[in-house]
Amino acid sequence: MTIDFLVVHLIRKVRERARRICNGENYKGFIWLNEKVKDGKYTIDRIDERNAYVHDEIMPVSWYALKPSTILKIYRHIKQNEIYINKKGAGGYVKQKPYELTE
Repeated sequence: MTIDFLVVHLIRKVRERARRICNGENYKGFIWLNEKVKDGKYTIDRIDERNAYVHDEIMPVSWYALKPSTILKIYRHIKQNEIYINKKGAGGYVKQKPYELTE
């Protein structure tokens, strides 16, 4: 698979939005997708500021190992705020929607 400008740009947009969410929420951790995104043998359920993660795996998967359509689906989840973060509350960790970002 050749990596073209559009794929690199899309990866940058996903990482930029993840960074903005983490900075805006003063949060260090995973950004969870409301729905898992399937990509052949991978099922992505969370991302952080740098990487995508496969369901029930500890190590991240490279963005370049994913299909461009999968990266686009992840970007749409973030853009449409179909994500959540786990913030520590009074009784433990609570699922919370991050503040909506506008471009």
